[in-house]
Amino acid sequence: MSDERFLSIRAYAKARKVSEGIIRYHVRGGTISLTKDGRVDRVQADRSWAVRRRAPNVGRGDAGGQSARARIRKARAKLELQRDAVGRLRDQYAPRADAIAEYQREAGFLLDRLREMPAQEAVTVAAELDITPAKARALLDDFVELCLKDIGDLSKQLTDVVRRV
Repeated sequence: MSDERFLSIRAYAKARKVSEGIIRYHVRGGTISLTKDGRVDRVQADRSWAVRRRAPNVGRGDAGGQSARARIRKARAKLELQRDAVGRLRDQYAPRADAIAEYQREAGFLLDRLREMPAQEAVTVAAELDITPAKARALLDDFVELCLKDIGDLSKQLTDVVRRV
C-alpha cells in the first residue's frame, strides 16, 4: 500500500484489492469515513474495517460467530423437525407387511368376485343373447377361466410390486 495516508476511493479499493463498490458500501454504512475533500483516511479505514470484521466473533471463541450453546440449540431444533417429518411419514404410510397383507386380501376378493360372476350373470347374459341359461353359464365359465389364466397369480404379482417399492 502507498505511504500516503489520504487516498481516493479508487486508490484505496485498489490497495485493498476490492472493488470500488465495496468501499462505497462501507462509506455509506459508516465503517469508512471520508475527509471533507472526499478522500479515504487509510489509517482510520483500516482500523474500522478490521474492527468491523472481527466484531461478530468477539468473545465467542469460534470462527462461525455462534456460541456452542447456540449451535446445540440449532442442532436440537433441526433434529426435532426431522423427528416430526419421520412421524408424519410413519402416519402416512403403512408398514410393508401390512401393505402386502392388504394387497393379498384385495387380490383374493377380486378373484372370488370374478369366479362368482358366471352364476350371478348367467340369466342376464342368456336373455341378452337369446340362449339357454346353461349355455350362458358355460360361456361365462370359459371367459372367467381365460381371464384367470391371463391374470396369473394376482396375489403374488401384487406382493412382488410391494416388495420392490
